[in-house]
Amino acid sequence: MTPAERILGKALAASPMKSADWSSVQAGLRDRAFFSATVDDARRLAVMREAVAKVAAGELSESQARLAIREALARTGYAPPEGKEGGIQDLSSQRRLDLIIRTNVAEARGYVRYLEGTSAGALAAFPCQEFLRVERRKAERTTWRTRWERAGGKFFADRMIALKTDPVWTNLSAFHHPWPPFDFNSGMGLRDVGRREAIRYGVISADDPPPKPPKNPNFNENLAERLPEGKEREMDPFLRAAFGSQISIDGNNMARWNAGLLRQMHEGAGPAAAVLGKGRFNPAMLAKISDPAARERAAKNGLTITRDWMETHGTKHEAPKGTVNLPLSVGDYELIPSLWRSPDTATWQEKGAYGRLELTLETLDGNALVLGVNLANITPTTFYKTTARAPSPA
Repeated sequence: MTPAERILGKALAASPMKSADWSSVQAGLRDRAFFSATVDDARRLAVMREAVAKVAAGELSESQARLAIREALARTGYAPPEGKEGGIQDLSSQRRLDLIIRTNVAEARGYVRYLEGTSAGALAAFPCQEFLRVERRKAERTTWRTRWERAGGKFFADRMIALKTDPVWTNLSAFHHPWPPFDFNSGMGLRDVGRREAIRYGVISADDPPPKPPKNPNFNENLAERLPEGKEREMDPFLRAAFGSQISIDGNNMARWNAGLLRQMHEGAGPAAAVLGKGRFNPAMLAKISDPAARERAAKNGLTITRDWMETHGTKHEAPKGTVNLPLSVGDYELIPSLWRSPDTATWQEKGAYGRLELTLETLDGNALVLGVNLANITPTTFYKTTARAPSPA
């Protein structure tokens, strides 16, 4: 896996939650999500994810990535909160964009290095690593030594060294994973420590065998995380309220990102079906469905997407005659949870027993995604992209 693949493999997770609120989300789910605090539009996140991945791949500079994101924000009519212009809460500011770009690129590169550095061969030659400053800061934090001790770390010749498999690394991290970055803009990093050096400092003894490679983090394996035992009733409504149709929780208390599931299904993998947003449809759009029975079904039932439909639909988008039918990308399919949760428009048509719902969502390139839904079984009838701009939200 490359750093760019790591970034592109993350599920879009739009939410108005602040950074402190995101800390309440399980580490496994956070690790599999591409998000930024207070960004509740998946279309903006999609542009950010693409730009960040290109920086990680060396295809864009940081300044080019900032420009691409700013242009996308402008197309959505973004304006920073009053009085917050140029600050960290301004999505278009250099300070905020640098944080988004650098943190995500550093995390992806740290993850890839972690996989390489914890293989059996790497652990035999370099069983330990040192925590040290790798970038200077104008106002360097002086609390890292204290944080190291509180995380369970020990000092060897006044240096912060531990086995690569020691839990100190996860305990130390603000993101709860054992690879850098360990906090926002920290300037702290790692240096490999060879076996002889580790023995010389007394971190390990000459008789100690090499550490066993840790279990692979299984990034994006079904994009799932089990809810903490005993807290299922508390976490279930919290996650549903925060993410709506972007997340699903099954009978085994496994939570999954639906955007990631749809990406997997588009690639011919993942589950046979996914149910999006059961009981989490946009109330403002429900009011546009004139038939009471159809409105109730749309409100209570989730949208079922099957892999069979996606495979068939990949070659036949079923756009109405005379409609300009543009090619769909995997990113367009990833927006279906947002389209179901909060479309720009929703209209009901009297067809069949319960009718059909047509939803539209403007894309950042001025086109529109259109999703038709059969309300008898809450499944898609059409999904296509057209040049016609969707009407403004009511």
